[in-house]
Amino acid sequence: MLKGFWIALILVVVKIITADAPSPSKAGALLIAVMSLLPTYLWCADRAKGLPLFPILALTYLASHAFPLVSKNPNVLQYSESLHFNAAIVVAIFLVTGTITWMTLVKREPQGKSVIKVFKPTQITPFFLQIIFCSILFDLLQNTGYIWQIIPGQIYTTLKTALPALTNLGLMILGYQLGAKCLSRQQTMIFLGLITCLVFQAGVGLYLNIGGVYTVLTSLGWMLGSGKLPWRLLLITFLLISFLNLGKSETRAVYWNKGAIQPGQYTTVYVTWINNSLKQINAHEDSLNKPKQKSESLNDRASLIHMLMKAISETGTMREYMNGRTYAIIPQLLIPRVLNPNKLRGGEATNMLNIYYGRQTYEQTLTTQISWGMLQEAYANFGATGCAGLGVFLGSLYGYVTRFAMKVPITSYRFLISLAFIMLSAKNELVLSSFLSVLSQILMLLFAMRLVLMKNTTYYHYSNTYKISY
Repeated sequence: MLKGFWIALILVVVKIITADAPSPSKAGALLIAVMSLLPTYLWCADRAKGLPLFPILALTYLASHAFPLVSKNPNVLQYSESLHFNAAIVVAIFLVTGTITWMTLVKREPQGKSVIKVFKPTQITPFFLQIIFCSILFDLLQNTGYIWQIIPGQIYTTLKTALPALTNLGLMILGYQLGAKCLSRQQTMIFLGLITCLVFQAGVGLYLNIGGVYTVLTSLGWMLGSGKLPWRLLLITFLLISFLNLGKSETRAVYWNKGAIQPGQYTTVYVTWINNSLKQINAHEDSLNKPKQKSESLNDRASLIHMLMKAISETGTMREYMNGRTYAIIPQLLIPRVLNPNKLRGGEATNMLNIYYGRQTYEQTLTTQISWGMLQEAYANFGATGCAGLGVFLGSLYGYVTRFAMKVPITSYRFLISLAFIMLSAKNELVLSSFLSVLSQILMLLFAMRLVLMKNTTYYHYSNTYKISY
């Protein structure tokens, strides 16, 4: 993988250097890119052991913080070139402190004996195949509007939280087994058929990110199981998402006002979507004569650095630092709603930030939400010091979980926990309270699986191998 890393680094550097952007913006983008790729280099060079949990988290800052600086993102262009570089320095501080903290915990593998929980050998694959099938059925009922006639409201709320989390874990587990060639031919065909249906149905709602996440999670599992990067699948996924993104707005205008989409309309939706995207590609001259709303690019959608610039430019001058106000509500959000009927909304901290910085009114937060992210939240509370502290916290958290799951079998409780962190790494638009709330829900689900579906085994860890004794 080290060769692949150097190729990826060269492509990233060339993309940034050749961009039509001011020099301070390029310098800032290069700084973030290098710092976000550093953990990946340490892992590919085998200087960091275990699963690449923190490297995956750091890589997300390429799309959300580095590339928007040089992609003519309209939100980024609102701020000065010097502020672009200052924001890049803050991101680099976070990534450096996180990398150093993470590295201190993953330099060596643990030694000795411990007792771990593992799935019963014959249960893990059927369990997750059934979970993915149930997720497809749940989405089908939800898209058609029949779910309210079948499932009571309280059960629906639970399933809406549990099924996506278990499905994402299942995709990574089964992807890992596929890459490691642990699935039978029949299981492989069933899995590939289910994930195809899952992605196809996810697109019917005209959201591209859901199907993309499914593909990326499966690819991550396959990469960890096989030791190879599925670059063909990722390239095809990127091209398809980029193509469909062109006609997304026009297709939404047609179908979002028509109510629930029935299964018989699925093909029609995709045909309309493809035609709208083709029209966007072919309409070069017509677009000059007709005013047309510009489609939001993938870089625009991924950007979060402009929110950091807003916090840097306004905090300490126009507004005081929040001094931990968004963190103070975390204990309330970790209590299940069953025990606390008056529990705050899951995105309450994000709403507090939007209201405090004048992005939204309270009434507007009831219907829409503007994302911030943990790094932006940390700066709004404590400035650059808060960003460094966040790096230490996440580096420690990801480092401990990585060490906890080193060299354990994929059927173990510890491995599932590590996959939960991989899944959350892609969600850097979450503030800390939302991150911990989602994490606590996933851990409760995994703990329930641990009690019902797993059994104790003795785990012997030597320098380069592990041995399981039932």
